[in-house]
Amino acid sequence: MSELVFRLPNADTPGFLRRQRIAIALQSELADNPTVASIDRLAEFLVTFVAEPADRQEALGLIWELPQSQLEETLRAITESQADPKASGPQGTGLAATAK
Repeated sequence: MSELVFRLPNADTPGFLRRQRIAIALQSELADNPTVASIDRLAEFLVTFVAEPADRQEALGLIWELPQSQLEETLRAITESQADPKASGPQGTGLAATAK
């Protein structure tokens, strides 16, 4: 059993506008016209927030296995941190998800 640990951005994490742009584009695309490619981009976006495992392919594989509830919780946390960076927790804290 491997564990995914997400490290979510906070108000001091560089790259806010880049992350915001990607998050908004993905949200719009998924709401208007979800495709296989947009789901792939979502998984690739999520893997950028994975602290553990360090191997990106392993992390991506675990993302594909997340239950809907954990995926939605992670997306909500990322979206909230993008919408109000001051409300984010300190860097280094994050969500942990267990994939079996």
